[in-house]
Amino acid sequence: MMNRKTVIFNLLIVFAMVIWGGTWVSAKAISNIAEPMVLTFIRFFFSVIFFIPVIFVSKTSLKLEKDKVKFLIFGSFSMAIYFLLFFKGLQRGYANMGGVLVTSLIPIYTLLINKILFKRKFAPVDYIGVLIGLSGGMIIIRFWDINVENLFKTGNIYFIICPVLWSLVTVSSEKMGRESSSIAFGFYSHLVSAMLFLFFLDLNVLKGLPLNLFFWGNIFYLSVISSVLATTLYFYSTSKINSFRTSVFTFIVPASSLLLSMIFLSEKPEVTTLIGGTLSVFATILINYGGFKRAESLIDKY
Repeated sequence: MMNRKTVIFNLLIVFAMVIWGGTWVSAKAISNIAEPMVLTFIRFFFSVIFFIPVIFVSKTSLKLEKDKVKFLIFGSFSMAIYFLLFFKGLQRGYANMGGVLVTSLIPIYTLLINKILFKRKFAPVDYIGVLIGLSGGMIIIRFWDINVENLFKTGNIYFIICPVLWSLVTVSSEKMGRESSSIAFGFYSHLVSAMLFLFFLDLNVLKGLPLNLFFWGNIFYLSVISSVLATTLYFYSTSKINSFRTSVFTFIVPASSLLLSMIFLSEKPEVTTLIGGTLSVFATILINYGGFKRAESLIDKY
């Protein structure tokens, strides 16, 4: 049986994943209003602004250990490129397709990175769950109909690269260590990413952005609700458990992105999408059920 702390902890991560599911819908809605680089910069910029009051209220220390800076920089660069490709993919592809493909592959790549680079061991149930999750993602994108030309034409090529980048972000946040604040990592990673785009972005293009509630409401959701709230919860999880265990929760995102895209974008999922989404959610349950005892032992220390 799970204890109360474990239940609350897992519910918080699930909440963050549902928010991320909505991110695909929100980003798709404004993906063609401005260039991907502009949208990415704005998202990072406002995230940094709204991280500041969170830091003051929580009295978070922004002190970083010197040996952790390399992980911060590496994670920030990975995050910057991830969100750039995120918007580029959504310009051509569907929100439900991207939400499923990217989040189904994140745990796969995270497991491989941990296995190859850090020699971490996993239980058989982890591998089985990952394979089920991957199978679900492949069914949703109808892999039997895909060719190289379609990968570029549909934008799915970006959705294939994105999970590699986010896996690197996930591992980097874990390597920052339990001593480093998840809020501090979130703030610094968004700050570095925003500064990175300043070298390539002509700020004059910002003058042409629309001044309506629809556009800026979605920007608020993407930068504050998703980046500040949900991403901080995600980084907090990786610091308390581990990057692979946390990344597995991203299998929840496909189900929420499918449902929300149906409601707000009128994207009707095919039968294959529903079957694949079901498999992805089942993979989350399977892996976490098998890992609850291991996770509880870690959570109880905090």
